[in-house]
Amino acid sequence: MEAPVARQFHVGKEVAILGVSLFVLGLGLGPLVAGPMSEIYGRNIIYRVSLALFFLCMFPVAFAPDICMCFCCALSRPHKLHPSVLL
Repeated sequence: MEAPVARQFHVGKEVAILGVSLFVLGLGLGPLVAGPMSEIYGRNIIYRVSLALFFLCMFPVAFAPDICMCFCCALSRPHKLHPSVLL
């Protein structure tokens, strides 16, 4: 999985694996934020906002000119806050 990323962005294997590591970090920290928010504001509004933000954050990742932008946008993707991840 990391070999195509490493080839496209001309980086080493360790840097390519960083994307998966940041994803797992966000997947672990997202429910810590979204859990209490869904109890306060309701699951429906959190679901709609996170879904809209997810699609908005996907475009910079898809068209990232360098690996730094790819990682920054991938870490900030709100799919980790998605209520279905919390269940």
